[in-house]
Amino acid sequence: MGPFLLAHPQPVGADPAVPSEPPFPGVASKLSAPLPRPGSVVRTALLERLAAQGVAPVAALVAPAGYGKTTLLSQWEERDPRHFTWLTLDDSDNDPTVLLTGLALALQRVLPVDEDVIATLAAPRRSGAGVLFRLLSALDELTDPAVLVLDDVHRVHNVECRDMLTLVIEQLPQGWQVAVGSREDPWLPVARWRVEGRASEFGLVDLAMDDEEADALLRSTDVALRSVELARLTRRVSGVPTAPAAQ
Repeated sequence: MGPFLLAHPQPVGADPAVPSEPPFPGVASKLSAPLPRPGSVVRTALLERLAAQGVAPVAALVAPAGYGKTTLLSQWEERDPRHFTWLTLDDSDNDPTVLLTGLALALQRVLPVDEDVIATLAAPRRSGAGVLFRLLSALDELTDPAVLVLDDVHRVHNVECRDMLTLVIEQLPQGWQVAVGSREDPWLPVARWRVEGRASEFGLVDLAMDDEEADALLRSTDVALRSVELARLTRRVSGVPTAPAAQ
């Protein structure tokens, strides 16, 4: 299976798709990267590592809330020339139809997904298996590499929905990547993908801020500390970006 990446708001190699009216309320808000927070620190070292891991189909960012996973993914999108497409998952995505709708609309931003697929999802008698098959068939039309961001995958507990996401990731064409954000070890087969050389992982140690990044974050709030104080604070909060403000 080739590398996995997901994409940006335009179909690759085609006229921009006309956004469909989502069959489920709230889906549209899950298809874009969150706006950057004021004072966000550019995670240069991590961005360089992500760029260096470009050949790995899956990039998994796993850490509790506050480590800046979503911010890092947004910064990656800003600097990477490839198309990105987002799907931020929530509890509603434990319904296979809701999840398929989100996936279809996200993929529609980078490839020509038949409007009938979207319409089928809104129909009273819909076939989840049939829609998934048509989505997977549409992936064969992809030619240019892109990046798919699946944020908050820890919110998905339904076994059928988990199987769907795994299948979509493993069917993405060569040159694509998937960036996974999760607050806990994902249920995805990341360990197997890592052994196969298809996944790179970023955990607590990787995502924690160093002294230089912590200094930049504090200075954005007009706080300046001596180097000794800064090192002590960084150790105290374990490099969690949001921790200083919470003290």
